[in-house]
Amino acid sequence: MIIKYFLFFVFCSCTDFLLYEESYNSIYIKGEAWVEIGDDTNNIFNNIFSLELWFSAINNGTTQTILSIIDENEKINFGLFINAVNPKIIQVRHENLLVDLIELDNSIYNDSFYSIAIISHDVTDIYINGYKRTTIDFPINIENNIIVLGAKTNKSHSILENYFHGYIDEARLWNINLDAESIEFHHHNSNKLSVDSDDSILQNLSGLWRFNNSDGNYSYIIQDQTCQAIISSFDDYICTVDNDAILYTINSGSAEYSSKHK
Repeated sequence: MIIKYFLFFVFCSCTDFLLYEESYNSIYIKGEAWVEIGDDTNNIFNNIFSLELWFSAINNGTTQTILSIIDENEKINFGLFINAVNPKIIQVRHENLLVDLIELDNSIYNDSFYSIAIISHDVTDIYINGYKRTTIDFPINIENNIIVLGAKTNKSHSILENYFHGYIDEARLWNINLDAESIEFHHHNSNKLSVDSDDSILQNLSGLWRFNNSDGNYSYIIQDQTCQAIISSFDDYICTVDNDAILYTINSGSAEYSSKHK
């Protein structure tokens, strides 16, 4: 049975605070759990954006969702899924239709973190570990839509399936198209947002979600009696950006912080 959860929003100030003595670097989600990022796409125009994600998946014998994007009509506009039969394959879906298959060199279940970059303009380029792997002939509609990490779902949660099992380290949303050089730089320097601290590219960072409490970038989970958790992260430079995200758990799904990192 699916349990319904109330949503709560947390607004953070720019004051630094540390909630844990340990150093956490990622969030570990198991089974029926996922993260939703909403309302941070309001400053994305003409579907021109870049979305970067670092994750490490664990085999549970099922098709797993890396990410999906829900449109205003509650349809799955775009999604990336790990193939259950052949874990070297990442399925690319648009409007719930399979439009491409990306074949990796090895099984994705190898205890490594992968970086994915989705670059949307007139078409959509998909990069894995710094290299462009495919181009699909349509942009992704993201304006005022919801980005979901770790599940195939819609806004009303009448669709819930293909849960992710593994670690999510970081997600970034840019309101520009990152070039190939920047994507490769981020893959090889995953703890950096830019080559220089005063790089103008930082002005185009629309959302930053670092599920950790180290390096001056803090996140926290607040759990209530329904076992729902709220994740909120922020960075001193990006304090004017509302970086709220919400983590849902149902039934046996769970989430915890981990020291594992990209």
